[in-house]
Amino acid sequence: MHAGVNPMSVVNAELTVLSGSIAGTVHSLRKGETVLGRSPEADLVFDPREEITISGAHAALYRTELGWVVKDLKSLNGTFVNGERVSDPVVLADRDRIQLGPEGPILEFRLRTGPPGAERREGPGAADPGTGRRNGRFWAALGLLVLVLSGVTWMAVHSWSEGRRYRAQTQAMQERIDSILDASAATAGALEGRIQGLHEALADSREALQSVRADLEEAQRGGDSEEIAGLRVQLQQAQAALVRQQLAATLDHEAIEAANRRAVAKVFVDFGGNMVTATAFAVRPDGTLLTSRHVVEGQGGSQRPRRVAVQFADSRQVWPARVLSTSPSDDLAILKVDNIMGEVPTVTGLHRRPDTIQTGQGLAIIGFPLGGPASGSDGTAEIARTTLTAGIVSASADDLLEVYGYGVEGSSGSPIFDANGQVVGVLFGGRIEDGERILFAVPANRAAVFLDLVL
Repeated sequence: MHAGVNPMSVVNAELTVLSGSIAGTVHSLRKGETVLGRSPEADLVFDPREEITISGAHAALYRTELGWVVKDLKSLNGTFVNGERVSDPVVLADRDRIQLGPEGPILEFRLRTGPPGAERREGPGAADPGTGRRNGRFWAALGLLVLVLSGVTWMAVHSWSEGRRYRAQTQAMQERIDSILDASAATAGALEGRIQGLHEALADSREALQSVRADLEEAQRGGDSEEIAGLRVQLQQAQAALVRQQLAATLDHEAIEAANRRAVAKVFVDFGGNMVTATAFAVRPDGTLLTSRHVVEGQGGSQRPRRVAVQFADSRQVWPARVLSTSPSDDLAILKVDNIMGEVPTVTGLHRRPDTIQTGQGLAIIGFPLGGPASGSDGTAEIARTTLTAGIVSASADDLLEVYGYGVEGSSGSPIFDANGQVVGVLFGGRIEDGERILFAVPANRAAVFLDLVL
């Protein structure tokens, strides 16, 4: 504990959030244990969509005989005190800094002290009944004067404190913007446009952040606290988008693509005058492929294809195929190419443990989102070229995987891969939310169960 702090005089402590989605928040520590995390049940709750690297119950602070202690609650990304990751409970000193994950928000721990309770004393003259009334009026007037002076002093201190807090908040916001811009510039430089759409998404987010920075500087000059509060919301949104994009860029996309690309095929479905294209991928070397049910039945589920054909990536050959089965519960269908010679390449595998999929986890998507004809103008089949896009897990449930996707709109039936190159989902739809594309996928474990039932 720092010098000058008497443990016997400590009445409480507080945390000031210096960075992250709720920067500027001051939280008093007045209970036995305070839990920090993204869960709604935490005592200090961080935005669950923006602080995606923080665990639901990440860390806890509690009081002991030695003072306030912080402990990590087996979080995914760890808890740091003054830059060092902690594995055991650590006694905190005044102004220690706690960070939730290596890139997560930073909080400053402060001890709030006061003198031990003074014993009650009687005023002068209390033992002299003859002078009690005169002294009573004197002490009443003196008390009123002290009260007025205390009020004035409190207002001055409060005003100074609010001004200091205002300056600290705006300074913290500026530092966050600079840090985020530096990190995103490095990420964009490393991508060099290799992943469809992600480089452009990073550029758009950087532009949005730079605009917020310019507006923030103007609001600071004008001292407009309401404007700064609004800019903080914009900053949080831009920061969250950039963090997601940077997480999406961390995968070894080239290795994932090299291991799985040739198992991905373009699907052509002829409904009689209406040709649609989509994506499928081989799960067995005998030419068994998975795609989306609505690809072969239409959005309403009432259409029946006249013909189905597939063309594997990097190939000119188009093979006739048939619908082997469709799932009654999920948007899944199994295709079969019967007359193909030899074995076909397959994906690395299907991920069967949805409980291990984490929000914020980076993903790769391989497919044919732009569709296109099966042959060129001269009648010669064109080589099928896949598109590689990036994403991260937005939410995961038993029957649905949601993914932030970057790039052109994904094609139904595209496989979504994790860092190990295994399929975690089969894409079937999506929506635009707050300017970002959310993709929907059937979890791979459900696809695996469907395959096991049919084959």
